[in-house]
Amino acid sequence: MAEKKLNKLSNRAYYGIVTLIALALIILVNIIISFLDFRVDFTKDQRYSLTNSTINYLESDSLLVDKILFKIYLEGEFPAEVKRLQKAVRDKLDEFKYYAGNRIEYEFINPNEGSLEDQEALKEQLLNKGRGIRPININYRSQGTANIIQVFPGAVVEYRGETVDYIRFLEGGNYALDSRLEQSIQKEVNNLEYKFMRVLLKATRKNKKKLAFVHGHGELGIPYTQGARRNIEDAYIIEDVKIDGSLDGLDKYDGIIIADPTKK
Repeated sequence: MAEKKLNKLSNRAYYGIVTLIALALIILVNIIISFLDFRVDFTKDQRYSLTNSTINYLESDSLLVDKILFKIYLEGEFPAEVKRLQKAVRDKLDEFKYYAGNRIEYEFINPNEGSLEDQEALKEQLLNKGRGIRPININYRSQGTANIIQVFPGAVVEYRGETVDYIRFLEGGNYALDSRLEQSIQKEVNNLEYKFMRVLLKATRKNKKKLAFVHGHGELGIPYTQGARRNIEDAYIIEDVKIDGSLDGLDKYDGIIIADPTKK
């Protein structure tokens, strides 16, 4: 009997020691990790991962000199789908701040707060004659009643005290709480880094390089290259040059684009 009690005490002591050792190891690992500066992204959509070029830009004091402010108009009571977009935007900007420090600032604003006059004035300002943030209307049913939520899914970007651009997280229009909205939001979550960096580069680029669309050999006309022009117009000065047997006029350009020529 005494031997059984001794064995029980020994087992308890053994498991107690093992537990203490495990706890000590966990504490030690946490202490070591707290002194290491690294981040690991385990999220399915890699929302915390930034490209090396983005990180290098954010860490550079010579490229991102002054503070840039993102005013995000995604504050309020939203369906779960919109809350997911809201969280993804906040997470991505927090990741930007991790590398850029206080040179990146953001605030979430509810455009439906304040007096009706203030709300209307703000929404008119956000719309900016169609060039700014376009509202979306989300239609849904709750307890047999049809409801509509108006959301301004976008941001106003300010640099050196001036509005430099608008970001649209979703295109304006009517949506329902269905797979189309979910797919649109997933697409935007995947594109957040690109959209933020596009605005940062546009706001902070000092001297734009010049590109020339060359004409004279049956190249595509301007209407057929509008999409390509829109994609690069923030980063480059774009001009059209007609070649009349001489290439001397191209010397002043940093690059040329010959769009699908049909003649030699």
